[in-house]
Amino acid sequence: MQLLLAMAMLFGQIFSQIFSPFINLSNAEIDQLKIRSTGGPYRTLGDAGAPFTPADYTRILTFANQFRAAPVVPGNTNAEAQTVWTGPLDGVIGTASSEASWQHKKGTCAGLVYLITADSTYAVAVRRAVMAQVRLEATIPLSCVGNWPANSPYEPGYPESQMLDAMLNEFDFCKDRFSPSQKDSVNRYLSKSAYYFAGQIHNQLAKSFPDRLKNNYKTGKYLADPKGVAAFNPYPIFSPPTKPIHLIWLPNTFIYTHSNPDGSLGNIVPRLGVSYNNRTGTKMSFIGRYGVFSGDTTLIWHRKQYSREWLKYSMFPDGTLCEYERGGEYEEPSQGMHYNSINLQSEILFADALARRGDYSQYTYATTEGLHGTQCSFGQEPKSLLTAITRYADHCTGERPIYYGLGETRKLISNIAANGKMTPWDYVFAVANKWYKSDKL
Repeated sequence: MQLLLAMAMLFGQIFSQIFSPFINLSNAEIDQLKIRSTGGPYRTLGDAGAPFTPADYTRILTFANQFRAAPVVPGNTNAEAQTVWTGPLDGVIGTASSEASWQHKKGTCAGLVYLITADSTYAVAVRRAVMAQVRLEATIPLSCVGNWPANSPYEPGYPESQMLDAMLNEFDFCKDRFSPSQKDSVNRYLSKSAYYFAGQIHNQLAKSFPDRLKNNYKTGKYLADPKGVAAFNPYPIFSPPTKPIHLIWLPNTFIYTHSNPDGSLGNIVPRLGVSYNNRTGTKMSFIGRYGVFSGDTTLIWHRKQYSREWLKYSMFPDGTLCEYERGGEYEEPSQGMHYNSINLQSEILFADALARRGDYSQYTYATTEGLHGTQCSFGQEPKSLLTAITRYADHCTGERPIYYGLGETRKLISNIAANGKMTPWDYVFAVANKWYKSDKL
C-alpha cells in the first residue's frame, strides 16, 4: 500500500481526475510513471535530491520480479513463495496470513510494472495468485470466525484485511487480464469479505452506539460503564496486559495522548476513542476502496459513517488522536503516532478514491461533535481530516513538539523512530494536498 501511495503522490501533478480508470491512479499518472521509470527522477534510490525516496522504480521492479518468480502453491511453507493464505498454522493465524499479505503487496508492484511496461507476464502472475486465493474460500472462508483462534495474538481479520487490500490493488491494475467468469469470482470473494468485515466492525461499535446505522448516537451500555471514560486498560482480551509502561510514568491510572513541553499532560484517552484504531482503519481501507471500485453504495456509506465517527470520537480538538495512547509499545515512544499514520493513510486513500469520481465530501467534512473530551468547546475550530494531517505534520517538523513520558526521561514524539529510521507513511499527505494545497504540507 505504501508503494501505491507514493506513486499517487510522486506522479500526480494535477488533482485527481474524475472517473479515473483505477481506484487511486489516473491515466495521466501512469504516463508519468512510464517516463520516470526510464529517465527519472524517482527511478533509483535518492535520485530526486533526497537521501531516501519512498517508491523508486528499481525497488518496485525488484519486488515485482520476486513476485513473478515465486510459485503460487497453496500450503507452500517457503516464506519467499507464500502468496496465498492457507489458514492458521499451529493455531496462530498471523504467520501465514501476514506473509501472504506481504506477498500480495509485492503483487501490487507486479501490477504496477504491468501498467508501465505492458509485459503480460506480470499480470499473469497476479492473476494466478489472486485466483489461487479465491479458490481457497471454499475451504477456509475469511468470513468464518472459527478460522481465528480465540487466543490469537492478532485481532481477528487484521492481517487478512491487509491482504485483501493488496489483492484489490492487484485486481484493479490487472483486471483486463481476467476473464468475465474470473472477474465474477473475484468480485464475489472481495464483496463477501468486505461485508463480513463491515458487519464485524459495526457489531463492535454498536456496543457504544446501538443505533449508529440510523445516525442515532445516544450512547449504549458500554459507555454507561464508568470505566468506559478512561482507557486505562483498553485491551482486556490480552493477558498479561501489554501496557505496564504507561503506569510507570503517569501519576494515575489514566492514559494520556502525550505530555507537553511545559510538563503538563495532554488528553485523557476515552475507551470509546480506541475503538477507531489502526486495525479497524485497515479493515475500513479495504471496505471503502472496494466499495468505490465496485460502485457499492452500501459499503461506501459504511465507510463514510466510520470516518465521521473517527473524527468525532477519536480526535481531540487539538488534532491529536486516541491512537497516541499506544506510545511506548515495542519500546518505541512514537508508536502511537506511527499507528495513527496508518489511520490517516486509510482515510486519505478513501477520500482520494471518491474525489476521483467527483465526491469531495471526505475532504470537506468537519465537525465539532465528540464525547469524553473529544468534543470542541465554543469557539474552537471544527475538526477535519486536515486537522489531523496538519497536527501530524507539526510533530514531523517540531513546530508543536509533544512527548512520551515526563521529566528528564521523556522522549520526543516524531516520525523518527527510536532506531533512527524515518517512518514512511507521512508522504501520503501529498495525495491529500492535491486538494488542500497547504504550504505546510
